[in-house]
Amino acid sequence: EPAESETPADEESAESEEPEDDDDEEIDKEAEAEKKAAIRYRNGLASYMRSKNSKLGKVWSRNLAQTFIDIGEKHDIDPKVLMAVAQRESTFRSKATSPYGYKGMMQTSDWLAKHYGYKPSDLYKPEVSIDVAARYLKSLKKSFGTYTLALCTLVEIFPQVFVGLFTPDAELAAYA
Repeated sequence: EPAESETPADEESAESEEPEDDDDEEIDKEAEAEKKAAIRYRNGLASYMRSKNSKLGKVWSRNLAQTFIDIGEKHDIDPKVLMAVAQRESTFRSKATSPYGYKGMMQTSDWLAKHYGYKPSDLYKPEVSIDVAARYLKSLKKSFGTYTLALCTLVEIFPQVFVGLFTPDAELAAYA
């Protein structure tokens, strides 16, 4: 009778467990490889920031790189585009203030901070400054149709674009 309880179905389920284990191991290896690639990418961005501002520490720059990545993903913007804005506007300095009243790493206005639900003083927090700029850049892209024109507007050179005194592709190539 014990032999009768073993059915071909039991044998099949025992056989199908092995490939699932192999699949799980393969998925684990793929996940581990993806995690390592993400860490290398983050560390590469951090290293780039330190090459542009030697006052940034290793841990700070890695955390900042992850912030660019996370906010970029949240708003569907390449984190390198956001980093380019931060480099141009403040060389990655979170406490930057312009003589015109723009604040933080991304040099955004008090009005934008309020518009997106933040206090103006929050612009000195990198995650807030990057979020505000990313949201604004996304809205500009929606308005103008391209990131080229959106970036030109973000860095306040749109009037020259509008009247034809400025060619965005040539100017932005300098930032590439």
